Order: sequence, then C-alpha cells, then structure tokens
Amino acid sequence: MTDALHAANSQNADALTRCFHPDADVDAWGMLFEGFQGITLWIEKWIIENRVQFTDLLYAWDGSDLAVHTQVHGNSYNGPATLTFSTRGDTISALRITTA
Repeated sequence: MTDALHAANSQNADALTRCFHPDADVDAWGMLFEGFQGITLWIEKWIIENRVQFTDLLYAWDGSDLAVHTQVHGNSYNGPATLTFSTRGDTISALRITTA
C-alpha cells in the first residue's frame, strides 16, 4: 500500500496501476471502477488530473484489510478520507475510499 500511496503522490500513473491486481476494483465515494480499464480511468481522471496528494497518513490493520486515514489535497476534494485496501498477494484487490 505504501508503494501505491507513493506512486499517487508522485503522480506516477504507471507505477500506481501496477499496484493493482488485474481484476481489482476501486470504490471512490460510491463511484465504482472495475478491472484494469476502470482503474486506469480512475487514476487518470481522479488522481493525475486533479493532482491528488495524500498526507498525514495513519495506518490501521485489522488482520485482513488495511485502513489508511489521510488528508486529501488536490484540485477537487480536499479533506479527510479513509482508504481501505484489500490485497491479493502483493497487489491491491480492492480499494474503498470514504470520507473519514
């Protein structure tokens, strides 16, 4: 998950895409992006175009999922959020983003 957050903060779309399993999904505030094409669209539209940065990271592990409480900064939403990561091997299988 740290690789994904570093890739997002450095605006590296290719590195961020590689962090996800090919059939992963992202639920960003109720907007669902599925599979490689959906996640690529989400990264380009919501992370890169909006120059999103995640700061003030606080990690919470419940034994299966990792929740990262953060402050989001960028050209759209600015404020607290929780990013909940599920993994499959070394890749992200699901990411849920909600208001903290």
